[in-house]
Amino acid sequence: MTLIGPGGVGKTSVAMAAASGLAPGYRDGAWWCELASLDAGGAVTEMVMTVLDAQLRPGMAPVSGVVDYLRHQRALLVLDNAEHVVDNVGALVTALVRDCPGVRVLVTSRERIGAPSEQVIAVPPLAVPPPGTIPDAARAEAVPAIALFTRRAAAAGPFTLTDANYETVADICRRLDGVPLALELAATRMRSMGPDDLVDRLTWRFRVLRGARGGGVERHRTLRAVVDWSYDLLDPRAQRVFERLSVFAGDVTLAAVEQVVAMAGDDVELPDVADVIADLVDASMVVASTGDGAARYSLLETLRAYGRERLAASGHEPATRRAHARYFVELAESTADGLYDADNPARVAVLDQVIDELRAAHAWACANDLDLALRLVSALPIYAEQRAHGEAFSWAERTIERAEQVASRSAWLVDAYGAAALSARFRGDLAQATTYADRGLAGATGPRDPGGAIALYTLAEIALYEGRLEDVRWLSTRLRRLPLRRGHRALLTWSRVSELLVQAYQGAGPVAVAAAEQMLATAHRDDDHAATAWALYCLAEALADIDPPRAMAIAEQTLTRSRALDERFLTGVALVTVASLHARHGDATLAVPLFREIVDRWHRAGNWTQQWIAARSIVGLLVRLGANEQAATLHGALSARTTATEPWGADADRLAAADATLAERLPPGQRAAARERGAAMRDDEVIAWMRTVLDDLGDR
Repeated sequence: MTLIGPGGVGKTSVAMAAASGLAPGYRDGAWWCELASLDAGGAVTEMVMTVLDAQLRPGMAPVSGVVDYLRHQRALLVLDNAEHVVDNVGALVTALVRDCPGVRVLVTSRERIGAPSEQVIAVPPLAVPPPGTIPDAARAEAVPAIALFTRRAAAAGPFTLTDANYETVADICRRLDGVPLALELAATRMRSMGPDDLVDRLTWRFRVLRGARGGGVERHRTLRAVVDWSYDLLDPRAQRVFERLSVFAGDVTLAAVEQVVAMAGDDVELPDVADVIADLVDASMVVASTGDGAARYSLLETLRAYGRERLAASGHEPATRRAHARYFVELAESTADGLYDADNPARVAVLDQVIDELRAAHAWACANDLDLALRLVSALPIYAEQRAHGEAFSWAERTIERAEQVASRSAWLVDAYGAAALSARFRGDLAQATTYADRGLAGATGPRDPGGAIALYTLAEIALYEGRLEDVRWLSTRLRRLPLRRGHRALLTWSRVSELLVQAYQGAGPVAVAAAEQMLATAHRDDDHAATAWALYCLAEALADIDPPRAMAIAEQTLTRSRALDERFLTGVALVTVASLHARHGDATLAVPLFREIVDRWHRAGNWTQQWIAARSIVGLLVRLGANEQAATLHGALSARTTATEPWGADADRLAAADATLAERLPPGQRAAARERGAAMRDDEVIAWMRTVLDDLGDR
């Protein structure tokens, strides 16, 4: 369904009310995707996947990736402000309607999107009274347009609707066609003029626009006229600030506004920006959100579009775009430099809060200043890994593609290749990850170039997944010899974890326990919260088959700490440890809801390597619970996954033992048929099937 109407008519408010009422009826949730922050032709599907907290599949077209993720879900997706990306939205919605029967889509736009079976509802403006139909002020205040104008005027200053002025107010509402945004902008002028003054000043502005009343085009013209009028009432300095504010994608801090506005030109000085912003808020040209912390400022979508038109006409757009990109690249660099410090959650929250601005900065920089784009993606891999942030990862690969097209020799290229390698590794494309990492290392200035750190770490991770244990040690040793930048110190923790896991998975139990305890003691001594959480994880893994009760207690501690750090990747692998311990050594029924959560977690993240590793443990769980045919089906599915690594060590031994048990419990033909059914499934079908099986087990 598409809600259409001119800007400022209230489509978003209607969609919000509808989504709020409908959300409880959707098992897999209701998701709000605000598209206004995208440039024309922007990456709609990538933004949708970010809102879904999901990652696109490797080698899959973006629209197909969204469909693949949502195919078996029952969900509501709201796409707000689609008019400037209508073709991309139309392609996505067409695919969702065709291939995702449980998904419903609600779109707001100034025009229909043209998808099959689209139902279009025009959102009307607020009702206004015909002339001479209201006998007094009390009844006038019941008319929706007059009620909104009166509330906003009273909020802006001392104003009361009376028998002396209600007819004039009604005339104002009629002239503004009942468009809510136009009413709100005009109402703020009641601080400095009366209704008679206002209606006189509206008359000349709208005289040339009057034609046939009531049509959508007429209301577009009316709103444009009100915005023109409100803009013209600003002094030149306020106009410049308003225009420059339009480059921001979402709500931002005063510090960000001050820096970008001042960097964009010398006609507005930084100390003056705060006062100008206050004036713009008073004029309802800027929205201020105070909340509990620092105030944040934003423009309504209609005003942002208007501001961008004015900015382009002024000739200041390139400088303002560059200032915006520079500010947020530098913010990403300075924030990421302290990730894994004691204030890690606060730093992660900063980057979470500006993700729309980072997206806009990357899009502009990729097309206009490749060095800035390379700097940005080089700053984000630790954050993206912690947050399992698929979109932030994908920017690195996109930037590398652009850099290779123009044969860039940027000093940031080595770091960016490392970020692209980590991105490909995360989404399960280990071959592409290796290629990126090798190219990055080949471009390093020498064996001690710190830019190679991410690439070396990624290669060590790939070696761990593939069971090349000596390579893990060798690559981790090379990494430790680098003069690492402060922001990459997490790599030392992660590479040490890889080495400890090698010992644990090789069967060197007591040795692995001692090494993990030593890492834990060092982390405690250094007050390193992240290293402490990871050391606990390694200790739980080392103890898993030696002392399961102690391993369980330590794994639970890991979960608590990882969630406090907002470390999504560690939270995911720690959940797998807890679930696997229940499945192998404890009450297996307790593992069922945990594995159900794990399947969803890795599916959202798009981490197929971890998804299939967890699925091997689910095979063992199904065997223990007597779900033999289901276990055989999943075993067959795993054998056919192209994004799964070969099991090795204790993992391989447990999977082989489960298969041997199935051979004893099931007739050969039944077991073979189950395996064939699993092998024939697509990846998304395997995920949906695992969810169903785990849900059924949980309901017993």
